[in-house]
Amino acid sequence: MFEQPLTTTASFAEKRDILSGLLDTLRCNMTPHQGICAASDLLFEHYGCQGTLLKSATVQASETSDGTSVTFFHDPFETGALLSDFMNQAILRHLAAPKTPPEETFSFKVDDTETLICTQKLRHNEWAILVLWRKKSWHQNDKKTVTHFWKTAALLMETEDLYLTAIKKTQHDPSTGVLTWPALRQTILRRIPRLDRDGLAGTLILVQVNGMSDLTLSYGPEMEERTLNHCVAVIQHAIRPTDSVGRIGGPLFVLWLDGADRYAAAERAETMTKQGVMLPFLQPTTLSLQMGLSCREPAGFENVDDLLEQATMALKNTVPEETGRSWHFAHQTA
Repeated sequence: MFEQPLTTTASFAEKRDILSGLLDTLRCNMTPHQGICAASDLLFEHYGCQGTLLKSATVQASETSDGTSVTFFHDPFETGALLSDFMNQAILRHLAAPKTPPEETFSFKVDDTETLICTQKLRHNEWAILVLWRKKSWHQNDKKTVTHFWKTAALLMETEDLYLTAIKKTQHDPSTGVLTWPALRQTILRRIPRLDRDGLAGTLILVQVNGMSDLTLSYGPEMEERTLNHCVAVIQHAIRPTDSVGRIGGPLFVLWLDGADRYAAAERAETMTKQGVMLPFLQPTTLSLQMGLSCREPAGFENVDDLLEQATMALKNTVPEETGRSWHFAHQTA
């Protein structure tokens, strides 16, 4: 396994402090996924251990069954390849054992390394799994702290799953009131035939708002909601009434510029990224923007999903305004 520095067992005060720190970290991030990953990193550091977070589905009772799907939720030490066989053989066999319910937290020793495993059952026959290992035995108090944290993380995973399921059934994002991505996708699909008939282009812009997580960490979750709604107001003011705004999630928004060719879209992107989003309630704070653009020419072959994929790749080629170009076109120069 992996060598780790020795650490002392946490006292009651230290246990309370680390649990409080973990819960604060879970709250002060933009999304549950980001919060769980950040809190897990804090957990690894506090206990002087390495670890990985997994999700598994369709646990089978048969040891020879290959119907189980294991995905790495967070793998900061890049141990996925080393642990994949172990996960299938040890953890999933434990979850599929004929006993009700399986033990939530258990540990075992290999040579001088002790591994601690926490499991939580999620909806739809899924499991959230936390694996930690270090060169020192896991004290009972440590196990309780890790278990409490993982129960909370599992609750967030389920809440996010319910939230995303609800979003799929509605036309508008509950937090901001703009269209969800499925709703915006349908809007674009309805407009493309008219654009082709009139010989007009259309441009999809993927917008990333930077600095949201830092604001949430510094000022609390209520600042996130206020900032999100202000960002939406700024973006809507920067586009025409015939254009559409949607939200993918977190700090990612999608714009559809109806009838805009790549030159008009490039001018819009240049203006918006130079100005950023100034927060009047938190002066002199201005959030920077990064944009990935993808243009569909009249009678073009790209579908809406192609445009989003191209815009995503273009966004990856951008950097904040202070260090370089903050907007980029997919497969194009503008």
